[in-house]
Amino acid sequence: MHPNYSSRVRTLRNELIGAIPKVPNTKTTMAHMRTFGTHHLMLIYLTWKMRLVPQKPRKVLIWSGGVDPSYYATIQSLIQPLVGKVERGQDLTPHLSSLVNTLGFAMPEVSIEKRRYEKDGVLTKMGLHHFHFGAMTSTNPRGRSSRLVFADVTDQEFKIIAISDHDAFKIGSAEWSRLFEISNRYIQSQLPLDTAYLAFPTMSSGHPMELVIYANSCDDIITRLDPRLEDTVFIDQIFNENDAIDSQDLKRPAKPIFKWHFENLDFGVLETKTRVFFRMLFSPC
Repeated sequence: MHPNYSSRVRTLRNELIGAIPKVPNTKTTMAHMRTFGTHHLMLIYLTWKMRLVPQKPRKVLIWSGGVDPSYYATIQSLIQPLVGKVERGQDLTPHLSSLVNTLGFAMPEVSIEKRRYEKDGVLTKMGLHHFHFGAMTSTNPRGRSSRLVFADVTDQEFKIIAISDHDAFKIGSAEWSRLFEISNRYIQSQLPLDTAYLAFPTMSSGHPMELVIYANSCDDIITRLDPRLEDTVFIDQIFNENDAIDSQDLKRPAKPIFKWHFENLDFGVLETKTRVFFRMLFSPC
């Protein structure tokens, strides 16, 4: 028996299922995903979406604790096209793994070897995005490269932590161990001395613990507030508590229409007439 979802929740669920890259990309896969709880769909979506990098200009920094400055100098000209895109706030998706566009969820019958690429293990366990920086040519149209840039990406900064290769994804390999050690030293460098920490804990499913908690929090918000989005008093409260946007008065439509929405990874409601997003939860990523 399927839960009796409201039209807003059904819309959110359909949008999530439609957005997540599926293997195989068939109606059967979509029907299977519709059996999932809403929090599960959001977790799959968030785990995939966190691999993408929102477009905005960022300052590029090199962490000498993981990247030898003399080595970086020898390959700087190769990395500069990527660096330029970062600084200008251009789309970095072409430099990511091609799997971000093709694999966000795989059916159970898909091989274990392929299903493990549903998640970026280095991102979930070390907090580092990786980027190809090969030149796009007729023989390499996607700009793939044997070496990869591993970076800590925030809204303001793109900090290059390591230069490595694809062996960094092979758990137990020498390069994986080296990158893991660099990641731990980098985290420790951001903390006061003798601080205990648990870096990027993951669940047995392979999902980041913080995203599991976040997806559950989003689901709780929906459960509590979805019925109130028809309540005039609550709608007035939403607009009154968010009365200015970019120094402009926020005008309340006579009959607002809301939909549940992820803006990048932040969660809230979107008023569809004005296209104003009311953020209710900030993403942990």
